[in-house]
Amino acid sequence: MTDTTLDKVTALVATATGKLTTEIKPDTNLIDDLTLDEIDRIELIYALENEFRIQIDETSAETLETVADIVRYIEACI
Repeated sequence: MTDTTLDKVTALVATATGKLTTEIKPDTNLIDDLTLDEIDRIELIYALENEFRIQIDETSAETLETVADIVRYIEACI
């Protein structure tokens, strides 16, 4: 997991949730810790796709539970 990808993902998650980046860690759970609803998750996925120029299919998106999951997925795509 590279710091650059983690930093970018953390910033996007912070924007989507209104949290401070210091409150978001790799093991932060999007639903349990940040209480993202379905619309928030869709908006976050869209932001991730735009930032990293990747496509995240619905099946894969459903498996992304933590910040670390997102980072690993993105790094596997780029």
